[in-house]
Amino acid sequence: MANRTLAEIIEECRYLVSEPTPAFFTDKEIMLFYNAVQMEFVKWTKILKEETDLAISAVDNVSVTLPADFLATKFVHLKSSDGSLQFLHPYGGRARGVRSPMSEDLGYYLINNTTLKLTQEQDPNSDEVRLAYYQTPTPFADEVADLAVSCDIEDAYIDGVLAGTVSRLFKKRRELQESNIYFAEFQKKMAEARRFENKREGVRQMNIIY
Repeated sequence: MANRTLAEIIEECRYLVSEPTPAFFTDKEIMLFYNAVQMEFVKWTKILKEETDLAISAVDNVSVTLPADFLATKFVHLKSSDGSLQFLHPYGGRARGVRSPMSEDLGYYLINNTTLKLTQEQDPNSDEVRLAYYQTPTPFADEVADLAVSCDIEDAYIDGVLAGTVSRLFKKRRELQESNIYFAEFQKKMAEARRFENKREGVRQMNIIY
């Protein structure tokens, strides 16, 4: 089954709060609540993942611009022209500063989650960085134009995001008992998603050679 569209999300939220047509909430309000909740859900569970090859800057031979939807790194490799991959360890976890602390061991660190810097210069004409990373979800931008646009959240997890959205809707309407019920469901679904993803990642990491 395809991921749900904004129209389907709004319809389901209205059904759950017993408001089939706009009364207390506009479609835009529901959309904005959903955007905020899906970001919280994804940051905590890290269910969205991507892998891509990125160019190394020819200006300093160490800088790599991270994707706009970057949330956190999974794995980083240096990819040579022959296709071989060298695993890179984070330098000091998350080193701070603008200049790269050159190291005898090739690694990397992040600056403001927008730039990845290698700890040794590489040849941008023959080398790339292979980045496996966790993504941020794409927010809906317009409650009318995006009605037919599908969300990034898989159906396996969408119920958790909807529960969090409905909890906030009830809270704004000052129906706190209903809000607390759906918030508990939201927390439960997040915990289940995180456990499942951690288990799946554990299996994948067993096959990685450092």
